[in-house]
Amino acid sequence: MRRSLLGFPLLALVLTACPSSNPAGSGSISGVVIAPGAIQNGAAGLGINPALRNDLNAHRGEEIVPGEVIVKFKPTVSLQSASSLRVNGQTLSLVRPLALERTQLYRASGLDTAGTLALVERLAARADVEYAVPNRIWRALKTPNDPYYGAQWHYPLMNLPAAWDTTTGSASTKVAVIDTGILPHPDLAGRVTGGYDFISDPAVAGDGDGRDSDPTDEGDAEQAGEPNSYHGTHVAGTVGAATDNNQGVAGVNWAAKIVPIRVLGRGGGTTADIVEAIRWAAGGSVSGVPANPNRADVINLSLGGQGSCDPAWQEAINFATSQGAIVVVAAGNSNTDASGFTPASCQKVITVGAVGPDGKRAPYSNYGPRIDVMAAGGDLNQTFTFNGRSYPAGVLSTLRDDANQKWVYAFYQGTSMAAPHVAGIVSLMKAQAPSLTFDQALQKLRTSATPLTASQCNRPSGSDCGAGLVDAAKALTSGSTPAPPPPPSTRPVTTYVVAFFCTTRSCLDAGGDLAIDFSRSKLNVVLQTQERTPYSIGGLEPGTYLAAAFQDINGNGEYDSEPLGAYPNPVRVANGNVPNIDIQLLPYSASGAWAQSGFPREQVARLIEQKLR
Repeated sequence: MRRSLLGFPLLALVLTACPSSNPAGSGSISGVVIAPGAIQNGAAGLGINPALRNDLNAHRGEEIVPGEVIVKFKPTVSLQSASSLRVNGQTLSLVRPLALERTQLYRASGLDTAGTLALVERLAARADVEYAVPNRIWRALKTPNDPYYGAQWHYPLMNLPAAWDTTTGSASTKVAVIDTGILPHPDLAGRVTGGYDFISDPAVAGDGDGRDSDPTDEGDAEQAGEPNSYHGTHVAGTVGAATDNNQGVAGVNWAAKIVPIRVLGRGGGTTADIVEAIRWAAGGSVSGVPANPNRADVINLSLGGQGSCDPAWQEAINFATSQGAIVVVAAGNSNTDASGFTPASCQKVITVGAVGPDGKRAPYSNYGPRIDVMAAGGDLNQTFTFNGRSYPAGVLSTLRDDANQKWVYAFYQGTSMAAPHVAGIVSLMKAQAPSLTFDQALQKLRTSATPLTASQCNRPSGSDCGAGLVDAAKALTSGSTPAPPPPPSTRPVTTYVVAFFCTTRSCLDAGGDLAIDFSRSKLNVVLQTQERTPYSIGGLEPGTYLAAAFQDINGNGEYDSEPLGAYPNPVRVANGNVPNIDIQLLPYSASGAWAQSGFPREQVARLIEQKLR
């Protein structure tokens, strides 16, 4: 919803009238403006909503469930005799057998992360144990007539319109989306079949009952006030939103069935749940779970985290591959070598990095020898124009706007968005050749891809971006096809940064409103082309300042519920520079996170807009 701040009721701001001839000071502040991540977009009804954004989960370290260990025993061990374990005086109780050969999940009480890792080392050294690993936590990393297809710049970039002239898919092809679950978005009607909720912890699942046959996304927000990502619904829409139906957006595959499998909830998901979900998706049996009647031909894993591939992951993936499923995974969003991430570093997976609308590696995308191919993942530091309006250059797909209780379409960015493009393309290849194997699919994708130069990859060698950007049409035909059209013209996102001079030390008056001397405040403009963009504001006289910024995505100089941020504390300035005043931009929907700043958001936004005039 457009929120022109000139239409807001007058706020009780304390604006001290001062002469405009104030001498310039010698103080300054500097830092970086941090982009909010990936966007979404809501107009009335099923509209595009540029106010929603996703967390890239880029900077989390390795996470584990304290006290939980996955143990695979050697063939000589009777699992019946291993109902409990004792190691160096520590007792481990059996949680459950896993759907991996001779593998069980154990729990020891009273251990923190360090204690759990030490326990894993001791277990792995036992003569009767094949491997022991912690139960780690993972997180959500033809021209159709759909009205928003024109905003899906990512499809022409990968030559999908030419591919659709060869095939638009087959309803007999099944794509498992192992993610946060699914929502009944109208543009997914008729495209979803079966599925299961594999989250075993009711607190993480959010539905109170742990595992069940309902894969509905119950939300993944960890704190009150945080928006739910509905990540799996966005991923599913890219794979196979209802297409050529005069509604919403298009999917890569127009006919394939999506099998939603829920493994990520509040706080992510665990190795134990995910590896069993992979096995079940491929047609394997899991104790206590009904057989899967919709065995997957393709499995998409837009999730993961730090840490190299462990044996439990690899065993599950090997099983899926042995059953004919082709596993596609996201490379990770930390702008580092993908070999240190799971499942990106596993064998027998197609690891996908991300490019922006200009065909260059996105600034967040992982890289390195584990990358097989690149696909469109978006870059929200750039914008493009659709129907005369500027939008953030993310990947547009299906979503739910909780704040307005609407089904919408939203722009997200990340390798999580790149992977389902490739999963969708592989499902088109499967429709064309149902017996296609993993090795054959990977070979076709790599030989038909368009290599990236070192400059395009932003690395010493273009090979750090694998074989390059996928070309869907060439992958299907293994021959010459028309080249994809040029990418849409894009521009950096204009961001306004202001140092507001405060007339109180807290920047607030007794009533909690902003206490600002407007004439002694300074504004600067930065063009954001990367996740962290430096800024500096000089000419500040000694005093207390409030540092704030907003992204003017549509370029109209007005605050239209666009990303906004403020440094959380008043800044004291004397002579010289005050560094590290970093401003984290937040989507308008992130009211809970904004509240932590202590400053009234609407007043901050209105003052920035007023300063532009």
